Amino acid sequence: MAYSKKPQEEHDFKRIAADVKKRDIASINIVYGTEDYLVRWAGDSIRRTFVDEAAEMFDFTELDGTRCSSGDIISACETMPMMSERRVVIVTDFPAGSGSGKNSAGEEEAEDTETENDTLPGSTVDLDELTSYFETFPESTVLVLICRGNPDKRRKFFKTAMKKGREYNMKRLDVATFNGFVRKRLGELGCSCDSNMVNAISYATGYFDTESEYRIDNLVGDLSKLAAYCEGTVTRQAIEETITGNNSVYVFNFVDAVLAGRRNEALKMFEQMLENESNLFGLLGLICSQFETVLLVSEMRGAGMDRREIASRLKIHEFRVKKAWEACRSYSDAKLRRILMKAYEINRNVKTGKFPIETSMELFIAGI
Repeated sequence: MAYSKKPQEEHDFKRIAADVKKRDIASINIVYGTEDYLVRWAGDSIRRTFVDEAAEMFDFTELDGTRCSSGDIISACETMPMMSERRVVIVTDFPAGSGSGKNSAGEEEAEDTETENDTLPGSTVDLDELTSYFETFPESTVLVLICRGNPDKRRKFFKTAMKKGREYNMKRLDVATFNGFVRKRLGELGCSCDSNMVNAISYATGYFDTESEYRIDNLVGDLSKLAAYCEGTVTRQAIEETITGNNSVYVFNFVDAVLAGRRNEALKMFEQMLENESNLFGLLGLICSQFETVLLVSEMRGAGMDRREIASRLKIHEFRVKKAWEACRSYSDAKLRRILMKAYEINRNVKTGKFPIETSMELFIAGI
């Protein structure tokens, strides 16, 4: 789980938003990261800021980094803007290399990875040619290089680009930035949302789960559905009806229903999870993991820890600790251990083909 209460550095999403607002954009910009929505947003924001809409045909160029050459990029950048404040050139899928800049011990590598011919395999872009060009790059152009993967920061190309430019890593959002994004987006859609509902959205999406594949693209779609469902004010029911989330969230609700004795509801949830999940063994692993979490919360509560401390120790969302705290109140630690052992047994039986998953789960739920 990536949730943390520790102060975090300002996310580059906020940094580039501030730079665009001040019209303080460098001549060369390297944009990358796992959040494709934010990567696209960065390029679009720069284009809208500096290119006159009426002159977009003349003052804006978008190139495919998998097909263009370094000469194509240079030619586009050398063209003077006709009617716009600055010319904008965006290169998508730019092959800037893939590397963390760290060795196997996690330490920064000191040596460069310069080569005589710095053209990456499968690419027609000569990084050496661009590196030389960057020394005399025109101030009238804004170049946005949208990288495939993370750029290799050890390369001379990257270091030279950063002398005149900036990098923006559109990685997964931290909690504060995620919450701010949700509020702003819903506000733009005409919905008010208090802090409790923002937390409920965060929980429902499963965005901060370690293995979550939920991204801002998913969030934007879900928030649009949520706003359409609501009548100006976000409610918990609306969140439950519209946020798709992922199976790790459904699993937690499933465990909550099992321990609360809501058998029919738990069975319906399990059937839905089976439809969503292609990896059956992965789903069973998630279920076991959630029962483990409930047991850990029960044991740590018995040791005198409060919910905030437990969340910090287990590195999970406080809202999940609260749910587990409530779920385990009616059970002793010994009973929870027996339930967990039964969950492990189901996992083994299904993997060995002893019982089908549906029968095993029905018997499990009925026996709680």
